[in-house]
Amino acid sequence: MSKKDNLKRSMFGEFSLLSGGMLAGVIALCVLSIALYIYLSLPISKKVVVDDKADIFSSSELDDIEAAAKKLSKAKDINVVLITTRDKNHDLKSSYKYSDSDEDCNKFAHDYYYDKAAPHKLRDNSGICILVDLSIDEPGMRYFRLFTNGTAYYAVSNEDCDRIFRNYRGELAECEYYTAISGVLKDLGKYSFTSYGFVTFFCLIGPALLALLICFAGLRKGKLDKAPQYKEYLSESEGVQANENFLRQKVVVTYDSDSSSGGGGFSGGGGGGGGGHSGGGGGRF
Repeated sequence: MSKKDNLKRSMFGEFSLLSGGMLAGVIALCVLSIALYIYLSLPISKKVVVDDKADIFSSSELDDIEAAAKKLSKAKDINVVLITTRDKNHDLKSSYKYSDSDEDCNKFAHDYYYDKAAPHKLRDNSGICILVDLSIDEPGMRYFRLFTNGTAYYAVSNEDCDRIFRNYRGELAECEYYTAISGVLKDLGKYSFTSYGFVTFFCLIGPALLALLICFAGLRKGKLDKAPQYKEYLSESEGVQANENFLRQKVVVTYDSDSSSGGGGFSGGGGGGGGGHSGGGGGRF
């Protein structure tokens, strides 16, 4: 067999091996994507949790609030959680020790929601959590938080959550908790929880990330040949050697200027509404 035939056969074999590996990888990714899509598409029952640890509602008020929460959950296909507390560290078993700061109150609402209503990872854990924190049961020190997650995060913005809180801050300050919470649940029912932002994320960004993964998987990072020594190409001529030495010199040039250019910088403010796809609003009352 001639050298030319051997070369063609070698190139064809390498190409076939590379193509086969790429094809197998693409098929595996497609199967994995379909399996993940089916897993994510499986409907899970939404939960309604009404936990009056602070004992601020009567029995009949609790029944009405639970009925309203179930109605909201069924209509919007979301989890609905309500927790009232006087001792966060007692009402949620966690290695984290919650203080009475705004940040820890927000964290408690987030953690309580995920503990009670979102046990499944990578599933539709959309919903809301209403927190009434009476750890410091004094005017202006009590805390309200409306936490949103998943489609609820896209449907009810952080500004909307703050607006809902302001609408019922008066009732909360007067300890009319039943009126306030009933109003909050009613207002949430006016929002559309069919979020195009949430759908866009999974329909556009998800496939884009998958495409990038396929591209990177197809790149073969090879090593470059060792750089040849310059002596292999230079003659013994002193002129050429001098030229080589000159090319390898480092030149530092300093400019004097009367004007100074400042690095203006940029300071951006704004606190995000919780990382990922969760947020909320609220405050002291």
